[in-house]
Amino acid sequence: MKILFLLFFSVNLFANNLPSNLELKKMDGEKLELSGDKKLVYFWATWCKSCLPKLQKTLPEMNKNQMPVVTINMDDQIKRAKRYTSKKGIELPVYRDSAGILEKELKITSLPHWAVIEKNESGWTLISHEIGFNREKITKAFNKQ
Repeated sequence: MKILFLLFFSVNLFANNLPSNLELKKMDGEKLELSGDKKLVYFWATWCKSCLPKLQKTLPEMNKNQMPVVTINMDDQIKRAKRYTSKKGIELPVYRDSAGILEKELKITSLPHWAVIEKNESGWTLISHEIGFNREKITKAFNKQ
């Protein structure tokens, strides 16, 4: 019974269209225009200790190596996130899902959390997502045709 449930759950992860009302904005209010084919979306917060090394080194490296990265801060307070990114030297753009659409859609209950999304004719489709950070799984999801 558990095996059938897991198989069913996994299939659904690879076929979800993201809501059309999805709107991500930078902390300064600038709207994110998602362009290109695929993106790695990384959800993080200032209190997440394992998130910082990824934001400072791993994700910028992946971004430079042809895996476009979008980071989404999940803190309640924008001011705290702004101070944190400045103090810690985070260079990747930081966005907010102020309406909580992705948080709800992906059922994010723990951080860090990642997702690979792909643009198609009908909008953005979720390829895969998972709690934590597993570079091998992310790369596999990103390279999936």
